[in-house]
Amino acid sequence: MLNAYFLEIWITLLGMEILSQYHLSKTEIKVIQLLSKGLSNKSISEECEISENTVKFHLKNIYKKLKVHNRLEAICRVNQNTGT
Repeated sequence: MLNAYFLEIWITLLGMEILSQYHLSKTEIKVIQLLSKGLSNKSISEECEISENTVKFHLKNIYKKLKVHNRLEAICRVNQNTGT
């Protein structure tokens, strides 16, 4: 239970760093946070209450802004640049 609490704090702080560093929208930050938890596009769409196509659209924008090609590279880039 305590680990989940610290994970949520980390995700919140991570979101603030990502926003300032990469100029991601709030929705893009939410998507990358859920991505870093290992969620699928379908699960992300359900969590954010958006369609899977919208998730894919946000992922393409995230990849472009982070200058990466896939979800694993995106997570690595964010972790690398936030010191985690």
